[in-house]
Amino acid sequence: MFGYQGKFLRVDLSKAETNLEEADTEVYLNFLGGRGLGVKIFSAEVSPEITPLSPENKIVMATGPLTGTGASCGSICNIVTKSSLTKTIISAQAKLYFGAELKASGYDGIIIEGRAQEPSYLFIKDQKAQLLPAKYLSEMNTDQTEALIRSTINDPWEAREIRIISIGPAGEKLLPLAALVTDGMLVPNSVGIGAVFGSKNLKAIVVRGTKDILIHDPKLFLKAVVNSINEFYQSSSLKAFSELSSYVILEEFLNNGILSGFYFRKPAHPISLAHIKSYWQRNRGCFACPVSCLKTKENGEFLPDIDALWALGPLSGIYDLKTIITAYDICIKMGLDPVETGLTLACLMSLKERGLLEKEELKIKLQFGNKEAFLDILTSIVKEKEPILGKGAFGVCQYLDKPDLFIGVKGRSAAFDAQSYWPLGLQYATSSCGATHLNGFVFSQGITKVRGDIVSQVKTLQDKIAVLEALGICPHGLAGLSLDTMASMLEGVSGITLTQEDLLKIGESIYQLEHEFNQKAGIEEDNLPKRWLFPNFSNLLKDYHQLRGWQ
Repeated sequence: MFGYQGKFLRVDLSKAETNLEEADTEVYLNFLGGRGLGVKIFSAEVSPEITPLSPENKIVMATGPLTGTGASCGSICNIVTKSSLTKTIISAQAKLYFGAELKASGYDGIIIEGRAQEPSYLFIKDQKAQLLPAKYLSEMNTDQTEALIRSTINDPWEAREIRIISIGPAGEKLLPLAALVTDGMLVPNSVGIGAVFGSKNLKAIVVRGTKDILIHDPKLFLKAVVNSINEFYQSSSLKAFSELSSYVILEEFLNNGILSGFYFRKPAHPISLAHIKSYWQRNRGCFACPVSCLKTKENGEFLPDIDALWALGPLSGIYDLKTIITAYDICIKMGLDPVETGLTLACLMSLKERGLLEKEELKIKLQFGNKEAFLDILTSIVKEKEPILGKGAFGVCQYLDKPDLFIGVKGRSAAFDAQSYWPLGLQYATSSCGATHLNGFVFSQGITKVRGDIVSQVKTLQDKIAVLEALGICPHGLAGLSLDTMASMLEGVSGITLTQEDLLKIGESIYQLEHEFNQKAGIEEDNLPKRWLFPNFSNLLKDYHQLRGWQ
């Protein structure tokens, strides 16, 4: 198969066995790969009724046909499972080099099932896979885990080139806030997946590959890649995103009240873009990415995107950037999702101001703007001094029998105030994995200037992102890459000829599968928090459901 390795690795942790499985060509053609293939396999093999931390839950990791080929932005490996936070199906996006390395190891993906008897990590090299003991890595931070695993490899070049996805202490303690980290970077949309890894006694996955990926028509593929790069450089939106990353919408969101403070109870004070940029020392890109939108410190440590910065900062009443970045570093090392963690603490501060934290286990020294207390409480989350904290904001509100005070959807907190921005509100309400922009929004300048049919725009963008992730393309590519160009790259790589309409239909099928899984799992209906129910919401939601053909 051109563009594919045509093989999946199945790992049975309970039996400590690994097996090679050949590809089902028809499934590949219908769902392409990545998120599409992952959702299809997961929903076919896992009952929606299982609990996320049971051995019956599985983890499906899948690359796309463009992952690792040199296609522009072709770096994505999707990780599909049932999240311990939202209880929904969820698809995370492993970026940087993990996806390309997994593909080069001879596999299109991995299916992980069961539960290991002892802490373990999976080591894959060129279609050879083994489960290795990881007890010595127990309770290690993610940076320590990566360093120790690299230290076990004698060849210094190979030690440098391996790619790692790991969990921190938060995942080992099965906290719903736990996320995944790859080579020091948060895996986007992985909230709740860290605990699934921990429930399986799986500390890390390590990959190294040197195998080729066969290209169907190298000349056509090269032409399509060159065209994609030309599109990038002609796109003012992409140039702006390359320079400013997710902060491209900072001033626009501030001016329109989408960035709030104090757990959405007060307007946010401005933080200047110049001040934020003063912490950016280097730009970094993922595999085959011409955008290089990732911002790092001088030592290479990643800096937070705007949603993480706002959750750990103004929404918690904190405006000191040094404190916010320190909090972000703590989250990454402990394997905590920084957005959900920051909003959980902000929710607690709001509940405390209302006099609702009278239970003994919730008598915490936490208040808006207290930097020292904020960092102390953040560090204590994985030490189980305050076990309720790791449940997330929705878990805390449920515990207090005050679910109406939670600001989010399907158990997941929202980082942006959607009350005055209807497209974002509709995206939050209809997202298949809770209140996030990640599977239905691409940040670009002028995004708040709403024109035309909001419902069709939200649905189309959701479908586009779904099919991009199925191809193995980073969703940020939508800022300057057309679906026609993606189709040309796909044809050059695989020989599969698809139109723009064909691609959108595949994206729609992926979103439909996720919706059906959630329905069978008993997930709450699409909605928004009461405080964000803007006047036309019910009509927009009804129109959206009709457009998708949902009852």
